[in-house]
Amino acid sequence: MRIEKNHAHAYTRYRLLSWKDYFLLLRSVIECKIGRYKSLTVHLPYEIQHNQVKNIVKARKYIFFGEFLKKIFRINFYWENAPWLNNGSWTLKFGNTNWSKIPNNIDICLDTGHLMLGCKTSKHFKDLLNKVLSIRGKQVKHLHLHENNFVSDQHILVPGRVITKSLFKYLIKGKSYIVEKGE
Repeated sequence: MRIEKNHAHAYTRYRLLSWKDYFLLLRSVIECKIGRYKSLTVHLPYEIQHNQVKNIVKARKYIFFGEFLKKIFRINFYWENAPWLNNGSWTLKFGNTNWSKIPNNIDICLDTGHLMLGCKTSKHFKDLLNKVLSIRGKQVKHLHLHENNFVSDQHILVPGRVITKSLFKYLIKGKSYIVEKGE
């Protein structure tokens, strides 16, 4: 489990869901509770983010399990937009997160670097960011802040060229966050 500024990132297999993911999620929650970390961030299942591998029932069962653990263990728990990336190049495998099937009653970690992938320009990213915030803004409780070159997930530190100081200050208002450095 990766820890940054006392915020934990759950173990993940970077694959379609199986029973192993339930075990890893339980392990992550227990370690978060024992370690007294400020929060635990878990990747949204690919099955709910991508139409190419869509299995809404399977994905929602996993999310329900995570929400159940969140209540039992009383931890800050956030679901991260983490689209499927090609291993090594860290480019989008199936395009960016499709937000339409993600439940409206879960807390979200908005990862700016992930959201930026596939955008053509800074303006395109900012338009997409505003769209996501207008629809899901009340759900966004935690942020993973970083930039990239719009093609691969590079974890360039912010404030930077796209996420300026003023945008950075706007985004973090009232939310917990980390400036994500990568692995």
